[in-house]
Amino acid sequence: MKKNHGVSLIELMVVVAILAILTTLGVPAYTTYLAQSRRVDAQLALVKQQAYFEQQRALTGAYPTTLACSNPNTGGTAYPSCPSTCTVGSGTATVCSDQGFYNISISSSPAETATTYTLTATAVGSQTSDTSCVVMTLDQTNNKLGGTTAGTQLPGICW
Repeated sequence: MKKNHGVSLIELMVVVAILAILTTLGVPAYTTYLAQSRRVDAQLALVKQQAYFEQQRALTGAYPTTLACSNPNTGGTAYPSCPSTCTVGSGTATVCSDQGFYNISISSSPAETATTYTLTATAVGSQTSDTSCVVMTLDQTNNKLGGTTAGTQLPGICW
């Protein structure tokens, strides 16, 4: 009798079916994991700006009303995609995070009495698929919030 050394079509189809099931389960989990790992980009950008704000408060007695367009900790290296001027409108500015997954903006009290600020990171591009943390904020009292929109943020979810 002749021995078979190959793989039957049924065995091959079983392997293909198992791979399809694993892929169906694995790809969404990986995509979610990837989006969650990119939150660090927003956290880092917000903390860098917060350090700049606290430094300026220590030097001048008031918080600045615009974002830092360059990183004071690296000898003035410009942040990616930073506009030539950070001021847009009155007291509102936008800078990209280091990896470009978030836009960073600020709302603050008037310049002469700048005692409060709120830094906001808003997801852009592919990061908007992270629907539970589209917006992350950090303020002068170190309140760290995150959520789907600016009005529906909760502490600790995205941090």
